Amino acid sequence: FSIKDRGYVKPGCFADLTVFDETKLKNGKPDQSKSFGIERVYVNGRLVINDETLDKAVFRSAGRCIRA
Repeated sequence: FSIKDRGYVKPGCFADLTVFDETKLKNGKPDQSKSFGIERVYVNGRLVINDETLDKAVFRSAGRCIRA
């Protein structure tokens, strides 16, 4: 969307990242109640999911909607 300081993985910019285990994703069985293969999720560079633990306080304040 060409939004200034968005989507780059470098200091001073904002990006959302998902760290996953490709093997677990390929071999996992879909289950609506539990994720598999996702190890960490960062929103604007802040860790919101670590393994299967959601940090609700960080999640509430890490991101926001923007107009594109």
